[in-house]
Amino acid sequence: MSARMFRFLRRLFGSSPIPRLVLPRRTRRRAKIELRFASVYAMVPMSRREAIIRHYQTRHGCSRYHAMAHAIDDRASDEARWD
Repeated sequence: MSARMFRFLRRLFGSSPIPRLVLPRRTRRRAKIELRFASVYAMVPMSRREAIIRHYQTRHGCSRYHAMAHAIDDRASDEARWD
């Protein structure tokens, strides 16, 4: 790739010359949270994961996405507390 083409692509797509998946920022954030929740609770059965999400939804009165974020944050604070 020539330097001229690189500069053109950088101007077109931002700092990276390779375009990211064209999705709204909110959708990308939600996908990241869902993946992180799945990796944090990977050893937990699916029915228990759903129960955890429902618990945080009722406790905080929030959406499924925000409930996953609360669950991840609470899990991280529990792990950090015992270090």
